[in-house]
Amino acid sequence: MIGVIDAGVGGLRVVEVLLTQVPGEEILYYADTARAPYGNRSAETIVQWSLEGAERLRRSGVRVLVVASHSISAVAFDDVARSFGGALFDAATTAVEMALESSRRLRIGLVAARATVESPRYEELIHRRCPQAAIVTAACPLWAPLVEEGWLKRRETALIVKRGLRAVKQHPVDTLILGSSCFAPLRHVIQRKIGPQVTLVEVSARLAARVAEHLKTSSAPDRSPAVGRKVRLLVSDLTPQVVQAARMICGRNVKLEKAV
Repeated sequence: MIGVIDAGVGGLRVVEVLLTQVPGEEILYYADTARAPYGNRSAETIVQWSLEGAERLRRSGVRVLVVASHSISAVAFDDVARSFGGALFDAATTAVEMALESSRRLRIGLVAARATVESPRYEELIHRRCPQAAIVTAACPLWAPLVEEGWLKRRETALIVKRGLRAVKQHPVDTLILGSSCFAPLRHVIQRKIGPQVTLVEVSARLAARVAEHLKTSSAPDRSPAVGRKVRLLVSDLTPQVVQAARMICGRNVKLEKAV
């Protein structure tokens, strides 16, 4: 069984791609919506809550875990890896791989929640693979609420996105990592404000593809028949706002369950 751990519901984009990439697998998604956003919490709190979520999925039979939240991936990845023990795939590692592949001049930007930006993990991952690369970061805490409220085409949204990109635009980056799975619905606004010369990196499709590749090459894949397969989307708090955010992320209605 594949597990997907999230804070808000942005990671539903990963689930959507997994449904096409691994059609014979059971999927269990868990988003801690009652305590989201994680991006404005302390590192200690993010680690604690991330371990609780990962343990919930492990107890449910998950053997492959996808960390869809960039905040969890940036702040709590090492702790989750030590605790979980199975195959683990995360947003930050995948985003860095994609950014380095795309960047022509090795000047990479990152827009994300505060906790993601303040974590050294993105910089460490980039410099471990490419010491000469430069990274510029900007915290954009107001972007996710814009998506959750459905303000994708508002004039105010364009202004807030422009303001969030100000620090990045002061440097000639050629690649920009969208360091929150909630930012994807803002992609067109972000591209317009950052300029067509900058490549945007959004990890959902590549992250799901890495999981699919692992399952194909695994000596003992945990497969289930495609017919009647279980896909459960659990959230720790189910509110109209969470339902709306899920609809904005997926572009359609999805069936969410409140975790017990």
